[in-house]
Amino acid sequence: KMAAVVGVSAAALEGLAAPDVKFREFPNLPDLLQMESGGRVRLSSNYGWSMQAWERVRRLEILKFFTDNEFGARPVERPKDLAFKSSRTPVMGGKAEKWTVRVDYVGPYGKGGFTVVGYRPVTDDPVPPMLTLFGENPDGLFDPAQPERENEKWPVTKILARGYAALAVNVNEIAEDSPKAFATGAFRCFDKPGSRTASSWGALSAWAWGASRVMDWIETQGEFDAKRVAVIGHSRGGKTALWAGATDPRFAYVISNDSGCTGATCRSPSTSRSSTATSRIGSARPIAVSTERRRRCRSTSISWWR
Repeated sequence: KMAAVVGVSAAALEGLAAPDVKFREFPNLPDLLQMESGGRVRLSSNYGWSMQAWERVRRLEILKFFTDNEFGARPVERPKDLAFKSSRTPVMGGKAEKWTVRVDYVGPYGKGGFTVVGYRPVTDDPVPPMLTLFGENPDGLFDPAQPERENEKWPVTKILARGYAALAVNVNEIAEDSPKAFATGAFRCFDKPGSRTASSWGALSAWAWGASRVMDWIETQGEFDAKRVAVIGHSRGGKTALWAGATDPRFAYVISNDSGCTGATCRSPSTSRSSTATSRIGSARPIAVSTERRRRCRSTSISWWR
């Protein structure tokens, strides 16, 4: 099972290989199209893949599996109290605009928010955005006054030249990337104090939740093409991008770079390489995680972002 597939539409499944294709390198991987009832999502001469079986049954089963065993259950999706405030400034000799967007929300236990920074080429047409999830302030990665000194982490000028908008978020503003994460950001606003369990959401899920709130804002702006939005991340950001695409079908594309174990890497009990890599992650940052979650999913022992 792969988190990215959860966000795939039934129509997109038509491009996959036939169901009897075997994954020889990973023979013990679960059958993606085998429903828990024992039935299968099958080919049909008239309709391609069985759309109802995928959308209404199998996709939801896989989504629940990853929610229960890796990312945790969110207490909220789109908050009732959600507000946006944006501004834009001409940059790069008038060829582009810098957008700064404040996303503010209110939960039952407090207020929170984060900032989106972005650049859009000047055009009368809606522009498809590429939303990148960073673990640092994106303002430190690109200076529109010196566009030639582009940081390879965020190649804004190249993105703009191809007709896309470049948006970015520092995920630490959504929830800190630290052992004290659960006292910060979205956790502080939506988690009842002392209520966390082994099934509660972790930082990866919170960061993906934040990406969806950016998507909420994009849908209100005619300058952006909300039907062609990509979410991008590297390493843990890559895992987050996968989960954002899985939980929010509004994202048309997911670009996950080096997301590794419990991300896009095939994770099978029979593959020693994956098990070894997971063990290294746990020993590198041995933060306590509940025995129950570790038993249910031999994934990572980094409790705040799992």
